[in-house]
Amino acid sequence: MPPSPLAQERVGRDLAQPDLSSNLSGQLQALSSDAIADENVSVPHAQALENIESQPLTKFHPFKRLPIEIRLKIYRITFSFPRIIELQAGPGRRNVSRRRTYQACPRSRIPPSILGVWSESRIEAMKFYEKRVFKPLSERKDDSPYIWYNPHVDIVVFGGFGRAAFVKLCETGEQIPRLGWHMKGPNPNSDYIIDILRGLPTAAAPQITPDPARPSIGVREIFLVVPSQLYHVEPGQIASNVEFRPATCEGRNRREVIETRETRYIFEKCQRGDRSWHGAPLPLPSNVKDEWAEGRMPDIQFVSLTPSATDNEPTVLDGMSIYDQFHHAVVPLLTSKFYSDFEHAFGCQLIVNAKVDTKGQEIGFFGSKSAVEKAKIGAIEYFRSTLEALRASRTQSIQIHGAALTRIFVD
Repeated sequence: MPPSPLAQERVGRDLAQPDLSSNLSGQLQALSSDAIADENVSVPHAQALENIESQPLTKFHPFKRLPIEIRLKIYRITFSFPRIIELQAGPGRRNVSRRRTYQACPRSRIPPSILGVWSESRIEAMKFYEKRVFKPLSERKDDSPYIWYNPHVDIVVFGGFGRAAFVKLCETGEQIPRLGWHMKGPNPNSDYIIDILRGLPTAAAPQITPDPARPSIGVREIFLVVPSQLYHVEPGQIASNVEFRPATCEGRNRREVIETRETRYIFEKCQRGDRSWHGAPLPLPSNVKDEWAEGRMPDIQFVSLTPSATDNEPTVLDGMSIYDQFHHAVVPLLTSKFYSDFEHAFGCQLIVNAKVDTKGQEIGFFGSKSAVEKAKIGAIEYFRSTLEALRASRTQSIQIHGAALTRIFVD
């Protein structure tokens, strides 16, 4: 995932230009030793040099001899890559959705590796990262575990607790500029979340006016995590090697599709400046202020999870949506030889699920970013030519929506 606008504001325009992968801080971990390699390194033979040049660079011993300005820029580049900090329900009732507490998931408690490289990197990192305890205020103690959180780039995602716990999260008043939630699981409905963030009475309890003393958590970007048909991670299990990509489907089953479409509709109404309150003819109470009015609405992104690309493994997973009737007509014609020829032609694997349970099918592409973009174009051309052949032969009757076929989501 590219650095966010918030990261570019904090780090600076000059730091947003280099295109380095998120494992840069992992490469810097090798520099934690105080020893510096001797400059008088013997020159290897030509054949050995060729072998070395063909391998990815994992160590850079002269790093400490770089000017301090260069070293600081390298540190700050690592700070501009977002981490996904996932929250889950805390201990309590058997029904997770009714629990009133929350906590950070174990996988999200691992500190950024840049903090453990050496003293200089740690001092610089502490200018961007802060200690944050993700628990309700009433449950915090002096020895409560904290995590290192960068509010300028890190994304806080919840999906394992219900409405009451979400209210507790908002009551802290702690700023969470980048917030997300899963389109599945025991999470609160999207309309409820949006009402709370806007400072409106909730759809579940419209007779209750909002608490004017409840502070805003300053959300500027919202990420709706749509379950993908290609790659899926259960809520609470997102690891550090997982990131976001633009969503290319609306869910894996009809329930998830309905939730995604309803959420999209709600946000579209907000973007149009619709001040109606859940379609009710009555106006908002006089003491209610819409926090999203007058151009203050956060940026909305529908995303899915994908494995992170690294220097040692520079492959990406991306998708494309096709209409389900077209999927039923063309996919059975694809043979193992076709998949082999496709990979040979584009240097990219084609991933197609045989079973379709939604109105729309997601096909995947796995390879380098350039190969994936070329493969998308090739797949569309193949599908179009196959569709024309089927129509010409009149062996099958197919109805297809052109916009759905050609809808491509590009990074």
